[in-house]
Amino acid sequence: MEDSKHKIKHPAQEPDATTPVKSAEVAELTDKWKRFLAEAENARKRADAARLEGRELGVTPAVEALAPAYDQATEDELIRSRLKNEFYSNAAATSETL
Repeated sequence: MEDSKHKIKHPAQEPDATTPVKSAEVAELTDKWKRFLAEAENARKRADAARLEGRELGVTPAVEALAPAYDQATEDELIRSRLKNEFYSNAAATSETL
């Protein structure tokens, strides 16, 4: 007594003519997605390499160029400290002899 016009069919039970098209589209989109992921990963690696190269080519030469000036400033500060200590020692010795 079932009327075939009113029968509800489950979509998985019906053959669908668009299934091969959808599968091909899904495969194509999946391929594109994987390519974009790989491209993003490669871009990240290139950025990391450029950052390291910039550090090596930028910071290292700058430090090497400034190191002699820093060494000289440190040496000058050491000399000033010694002279200051010597001055105060001599001043103390002089005031004791007076």
